[in-house]
Amino acid sequence: MEHRPRVVDELLTSSALVRSGLDDRHLRHAADRGRLTRVSRGVYLDTTRWGDLEPEDQHALRVNVLLRRSSARLVASHSAAAVVWGLPLLHRPPPEVHVIDPGRRTNSRSTTMVRHALPLHEDEHVARDGLAVTSPARTAVDLALAHGLHAGLMAYDHGLREGLFRRDDLERCLAGRRRSPRRKIADLCLQLADEGSMTPIESVSAATLHLLGLPRPVRQEPFFDERGKIGEVDSWFPQFGGVGEADGDVKYTSVERRGGRDPAQVAIDEKSREDRIRAVPRVRQFSRWGYAVALSPPRLEARLRSAGFPLP
Repeated sequence: MEHRPRVVDELLTSSALVRSGLDDRHLRHAADRGRLTRVSRGVYLDTTRWGDLEPEDQHALRVNVLLRRSSARLVASHSAAAVVWGLPLLHRPPPEVHVIDPGRRTNSRSTTMVRHALPLHEDEHVARDGLAVTSPARTAVDLALAHGLHAGLMAYDHGLREGLFRRDDLERCLAGRRRSPRRKIADLCLQLADEGSMTPIESVSAATLHLLGLPRPVRQEPFFDERGKIGEVDSWFPQFGGVGEADGDVKYTSVERRGGRDPAQVAIDEKSREDRIRAVPRVRQFSRWGYAVALSPPRLEARLRSAGFPLP
């Protein structure tokens, strides 16, 4: 989010106008008319500029504003810390900013903030762009404990792949959360975590495949035919010759991922690639699914059974 500091500079605040001797009512009027978007109480941004931001960047801006205006010793956590570090979230960021408040004994919630009364060791939070935020490893563990297997595995896989933390960092954070209700799920995330998962949908798929009782697949297995290398597949089950491909919309919508091709050409190329993989002698089953199917064990099970996968 390299543009975030510049966006912060574009914010309009009621307090700044009042300090300069001007009336701040026109900010509220502009927000009522849709020209400005209210980022936080008394803080606004041009609505067109706001709309240009991804949901994660919008949330990061709210985190920035709320924590800088707070007098308490708050530490951005959970989804708030995830958007700061670039960890993927299972769903869109929530409307509230999640923080850990070391001074609290019980959780509290308002329309803008969720305060968690959680233990926080000194090595589990750092300063990032002038804000106190949980470390990447602690953030990933909090996501697993709060939201379960799919959310946790997404965060673990991404952080390991991008070098944000190591496995032993996760183990240390987990060691301090022995009494957490979802501790076993967070431990399972660590067992399943795989740096070879290249996208969030692959991590989500891995979680659901585990729930369906399938063996752990090989990630990014390369395939070849007489024409040369075809490419790597997301999930390869050598036990029964099964190939699983998890396709997110980004493959067709991202200009970078398309490599100059239009979406129609991407679809044609994917079909040609699939045909070549299916023709490889060791491949006996092939299945492809999207994000909604990956999230749903019943739907993914039906998809795999229809493709001939030998499910338990």
